Amino acid sequence: MSPYRERYHRDLKELKNLTKDLADRVGG
Repeated sequence: MSPYRERYHRDLKELKNLTKDLADRVGG
């Protein structure tokens, strides 16, 4: 896997975590 793609996936994971955190905060 190319470094760019790897970084993209890591950012995507980070973004998902952020959205989940935000949803938890708003929903809970």
